Amino acid sequence: VGRLTAGLAHEINNPVSYLKSDVRSLVTIVNRAEKENPNSSMAEIVKIAGGITEGLDRIENVVRTLLAFSREEKIDSPFEPYNLHTGIETTLNIMRYELKDTIGIQKSFGEVPSLHVQRNEINQVLLNILANACHAIRERAEGERFAGIITIRTGASEKKVWCEIENNGTPIPVEHRDRIFDLFFSTKKSQWGTGLGLNICRDIVENHHGGKLSLESTDPVMFKIELPIEPARQEGSEVR
Repeated sequence: VGRLTAGLAHEINNPVSYLKSDVRSLVTIVNRAEKENPNSSMAEIVKIAGGITEGLDRIENVVRTLLAFSREEKIDSPFEPYNLHTGIETTLNIMRYELKDTIGIQKSFGEVPSLHVQRNEINQVLLNILANACHAIRERAEGERFAGIITIRTGASEKKVWCEIENNGTPIPVEHRDRIFDLFFSTKKSQWGTGLGLNICRDIVENHHGGKLSLESTDPVMFKIELPIEPARQEGSEVR
């Protein structure tokens, strides 16, 4: 599995590198054109180009995580100041096609301090949990008509910042609760689930950042991310 994962990651990484180079050139040209002839259409193109860049960064980060999983290289992205709410909004923007107009987002953001984390890794955790929520809602929507809702709550205590992500999609069977973070275990249909995502997310949150990732409720499904305000570690980490 490790060799297969590494091979696939390398195959993905090569075209992504070419795309990033082309997109950087495109962004430079678009920014120059927007300054010379500012208008609403050009501003929208700049926004779209920025979204493409962000998306490619996410793909590149997933590739690096897969390579780390296969033990070919380490994850050594730097720890840096991080605004949780900005990370959530950026992730939702990346997912706008997945959300479309069929899944509502409810936000209840509290006062949270700036964190010091590996930004791409925490954004990856948010993306994975939110994507799982979308899949659960779409799975339930196949059998009944209902309003799909993802609720995101944030807050802070003296020593940690927390984020709860809840969805009203298909519940997780109670008997699966203790296995949900197990490697290669998935409750999704075979064409969607690999059983890697939540295991990697827990590793990022708990082993790389000294936090906690937990399943708080199975119906409705709610995950809770807790991150220490003072980082437990500020160096690159290797996925175990």
